[in-house]
Amino acid sequence: MTARHAILYFFLMDENQPVRGRTFIHHDGALGDMLLSLPCIGAIRAGAGHVHLAGRSDVVKLMKETGYADGISFADSVLYSPLYAASTEGKTGEFLAQFDRAFLFTSRGDSPLAASLGRVIPCMRTILTIPPADVRKHVAEFRFEQAWGGSGREHPYPVLEIPPASVARAEDLLAGAGYKRGRDRLVAIHPGSGGRKKCWPLESYFALAERVRQEHGTFLLFLSGPAEDTEKRERIRDFVRSRDRSLLIPGEELVVVAALLSSCTLYIGNDSGVTHLAAAVGGECIALFGPTDPYLWRPVGLRAQVIDAGYPCDSLSSLPVDEVYTRVAAVLGSSQFRASILQ
Repeated sequence: MTARHAILYFFLMDENQPVRGRTFIHHDGALGDMLLSLPCIGAIRAGAGHVHLAGRSDVVKLMKETGYADGISFADSVLYSPLYAASTEGKTGEFLAQFDRAFLFTSRGDSPLAASLGRVIPCMRTILTIPPADVRKHVAEFRFEQAWGGSGREHPYPVLEIPPASVARAEDLLAGAGYKRGRDRLVAIHPGSGGRKKCWPLESYFALAERVRQEHGTFLLFLSGPAEDTEKRERIRDFVRSRDRSLLIPGEELVVVAALLSSCTLYIGNDSGVTHLAAAVGGECIALFGPTDPYLWRPVGLRAQVIDAGYPCDSLSSLPVDEVYTRVAAVLGSSQFRASILQ
């Protein structure tokens, strides 16, 4: 157990349960949803000798590489298909029988997986991922309290630990574009999201990036992924190509993206998985919200802050560039002050 996991261990199932053993976690949420469960999963991890995590392929790979799982499998595997039909025979039952306890993260209180898992792994707990309409709690707190067994304890703010090989890969990518650690301040921008309504207009990001670049002399890092269509990605590429001290990273593995984000002075993005990742590596993060409620869904991070365009709203198009720039300039001014003290 690492020191990080040790300080997160507050519970298992109840005070009479063993604190070691083999634990199975099923969590098929996308990147942002998984990271909102990180305080809860970190506490589970701390109390288990071995953790197997079933989820989306790219997400569980990240969780294993950063120490939150020992073994992984993909939630859409045929291995788990029988569970939806209330069957636990054959290879499915044999695989699950090796575990002492299980946690199922689901938005459904009547999930068929819960009953199926409970037949094979009697020490099983369901963690509902979304609070009821009459419960005003951040989803990370809501999930953590279910695992803890009640309210009254603030959830921790775990930080992903990036493996050295991924850090080296990130450093090579940045150095190849002319970035020099210690000389340049790196500002990352991810203008995408899984929901179009949650995206600030690309023109606004470009205006912000140009102003930050001109007035603060920063090195710009644009990130893009599968949520961006070809046209949007090409527009970002054209913007970056026409400017020095700028770099576009498309489609890297999540653990490398995490390493890049951990090198940044500041990250700016929409309500997206990458924004939650920026908060999870412990960096300065500005998240733009509007169509989704930041009270429930804001990133989990001690240095993460939110600009609310006025929830509930249909889009972020009315959010002024000046408002975002003012917040960005405050962070960059503070970081410059800290750097001057250390020199």
